[in-house]
Amino acid sequence: MTPTELFNTHIDLASIIARKWHINGYDTDDLVQEGLIALWIASERYDPSRGASFRTYASVCINNRYRDLARKSAKTINTVSLDVVKYDDIF
Repeated sequence: MTPTELFNTHIDLASIIARKWHINGYDTDDLVQEGLIALWIASERYDPSRGASFRTYASVCINNRYRDLARKSAKTINTVSLDVVKYDDIF
């Protein structure tokens, strides 16, 4: 199968996996979009001679992308600096 055929055949996989993830800063549509990007990359890099089915390989790729997003999201939340508000500005 060509990468396009693999992608089109398994396009539902991105939304199935996205529903299982909740990452700060991303809604379900954003996660589906990120999953589709991972699915496309997986379809281009898939090597059937390595023994895994495409669905298994693509699932790992999509979940890895979500893990990376979750790490980046957590890192961003932990490094956000708060603006200092002067007491005189409040009253």
